[in-house]
Amino acid sequence: DSLKLQETAELIKQLVVKAPMQPQTVQAIRQAYRKLGAGLVAVRSSATAEDLPDASFAGQQRTYLNVTGEDDVVTAVQGCWASLFEPRAIFYRHQQGYDDFSVGIAVPVQKMVQSEISGVMFTLEPVTSDRSKIVIEAIYGLGELIVSGEITPDLYIIEKDGFAISDRKVSRQERQL
Repeated sequence: DSLKLQETAELIKQLVVKAPMQPQTVQAIRQAYRKLGAGLVAVRSSATAEDLPDASFAGQQRTYLNVTGEDDVVTAVQGCWASLFEPRAIFYRHQQGYDDFSVGIAVPVQKMVQSEISGVMFTLEPVTSDRSKIVIEAIYGLGELIVSGEITPDLYIIEKDGFAISDRKVSRQERQL
């Protein structure tokens, strides 16, 4: 029932976002942000079961880019926690047979890098598991659009023996982040 899933997910996310965060957790986040040198950061979500042999939870939770200020970082961390209950994440866990409360989430906070080009590299060919190849997908701008699947990336397949490019597909990219 898609409507019920949407409504329930929104209710759970609001409960997480509105719940008071432990003061020591708030203080630890603020202190770590200052230790990073403040400024712009990425607040990323990483499910503890992100990449398993039989399931991949990558890209299902929220990421906040260009966050600045202690209060906004704390809010973004809580938003990442709540995103563990996005409708698609709940549906996928149910479909894969995972209990909603057995999957945790980590929330790394990293300095922002304003990249001109971003990409993802696989140290083996991910579809066939061919260990003799490296696969690189690349886009212009920040990597969020590649992770979310909003942009079709350029694709490069590289032979590990000699590092020659054995295949390349360049995609038209009409926008960047």
